[in-house]
Amino acid sequence: AIGTLQTPTNKAPLAGGSTAPFEPSRSGKVEIRMDQLLYHPGGSQAREKYRAEWNIACWQYYKKMNDTLFDTRSTMLQLHKAILFREVAEKGLTLATEQYALAKTMLAGGASTERDVKASDSDVAEAEQLLSKARTAVELARSELQRTIGWDGQPIEIGKLDIMLSDVPTMLQALELARKKRAEFKILDQSIAAAENGVALAGLQNSPTVSARAAAGTQTPGAYTESQYLAGSLVLTWHPFDNARTKTDVKEAKSKLSSLKLQKLELESGVQAEFRKCLLDYNDSIGRMASIQRQIESAETTLQISRLRYEANSATQVEVSAAIFGVVR
Repeated sequence: AIGTLQTPTNKAPLAGGSTAPFEPSRSGKVEIRMDQLLYHPGGSQAREKYRAEWNIACWQYYKKMNDTLFDTRSTMLQLHKAILFREVAEKGLTLATEQYALAKTMLAGGASTERDVKASDSDVAEAEQLLSKARTAVELARSELQRTIGWDGQPIEIGKLDIMLSDVPTMLQALELARKKRAEFKILDQSIAAAENGVALAGLQNSPTVSARAAAGTQTPGAYTESQYLAGSLVLTWHPFDNARTKTDVKEAKSKLSSLKLQKLELESGVQAEFRKCLLDYNDSIGRMASIQRQIESAETTLQISRLRYEANSATQVEVSAAIFGVVR
């Protein structure tokens, strides 16, 4: 809708000596226009490209969820580890306290010295410091877990965690699972689909398009215009001399497609290497757990022998202290 106010009023001469307004001082115009694309090459490719890009956004969101889940599991394991260290520190304090009581009893019976009592008291103080650090580590790990999951409710407590694998897949099974479930593969697959449609669209950008246009309106009549009018047309748009740019864009799109395919191959190789490393680390952890368990049993036996020898006045407090913290380590 257009309204115009101007001055002066221009008039055009007509037959018979009369005149008519050529440009009225006050004029108005109301028009309805329609422009409809009838044919554009690459419409289906554009829809497929858009659908692929939408799926990429969805899988990126899903990947972020997986990352958060992984962070949550990691912080839960850190909290579990901190709780286990606290239990170890509590056990160490118990051992040191028992030895301190034994040293005082033997001192009262004349079978020990004041120096041994002070040494065992120092062991208790050291064990208390270790326990204090372990409790602080638990609270820090619990706070980190609460921060990771956005939890502001009651303090989080977790029980024992079973982290043993019941069924370890083969390399081929692991790769197939990764292709089906890992968001990185889905994002690359959709990126490749979008790039393939991008190549097709780049090759069609200089193809002709056909549009239909129509207009209907009413306006203030002038010397050469009627008060109402209708118009319609078919418009063919074509850029026949834009072939060089089209070739350049196609080449660039194909280069991007090739890069994405190489990224997928690289991702597959990375998954295989990652799985192989995880499997080796897992087997190494199982072996170390068995070895450490034997070391614990040996350290506990050494402590028992050291205490018996101390009670028989065949060992010093230094030897017993070393045995106590050998168990803790």
